[in-house]
Amino acid sequence: MDDESTEFDRPECGLRDPWDGSPSVAFHLLDCAPFSLVARLQELIGERLLRNGLDQTVILVCEHPPIVTVGRRGSWRQLLTPGQESAVDRRFVKWVPRSGGCIVHGPGQLAVYSIAPHHPASPAARIFCAALHRGLASFLGEIGISIRRADPQLGIWSRLGAVAVYGNRDSEELTYHGLYLNVYPPRGSLNQVQFLPPSDVPMGQTARMSSLLAEQRQPVRMAQVRAELMPAIAQALGCERYHIFTGHPLLSRVRVHDG
Repeated sequence: MDDESTEFDRPECGLRDPWDGSPSVAFHLLDCAPFSLVARLQELIGERLLRNGLDQTVILVCEHPPIVTVGRRGSWRQLLTPGQESAVDRRFVKWVPRSGGCIVHGPGQLAVYSIAPHHPASPAARIFCAALHRGLASFLGEIGISIRRADPQLGIWSRLGAVAVYGNRDSEELTYHGLYLNVYPPRGSLNQVQFLPPSDVPMGQTARMSSLLAEQRQPVRMAQVRAELMPAIAQALGCERYHIFTGHPLLSRVRVHDG
């Protein structure tokens, strides 16, 4: 169901809004949704954007049930711990065609997925991903997170590890960007894997992941993080006027058989 949006009447940007003809970006809040369901929903949204010729960005915001995804820079070696065959049940590991390495997903992690058209002959995809990165970095700075390393292709490191990581993929006409911000994941869950192999870890950083709770050492509210992150992303995309929806009308068409 597509609920009435909350609209902020601010200066226009260059993204066209299909609802009233004026530019904007659309955020869709999905609560806790299986990874495969959200992946299929992204495909359907991309197909609709291209079919209708919409130069618009759609952003899905959710949490996932526990799962580990492995991207193009990941391997089983990053799921191993000394003296064990694997720290992760293979039934909960999914190999995916994105950038980045191994990412632990679950409640307490904010997953942000953006789908936007781009022209294959232009650097629009790189510019778009860099803008999302700037928005996240701005938000983290505003809440007092010490940023030790900020890489628009990999993620953002703080004192104890990577608090946020990215996973991107492009088709000929669309850019898909995944941003995973660890807010308060279950204790010990992030120690199950290494995000990147040691050879790919930026100098002076760690392959382990951290969280806002670990970095701030005080309670963190997911609703507040979500509410503050969305305007920071919209502003970084050059669009301070945006819509927020609950759910997405294409969810009724999604059929998946695994989490």
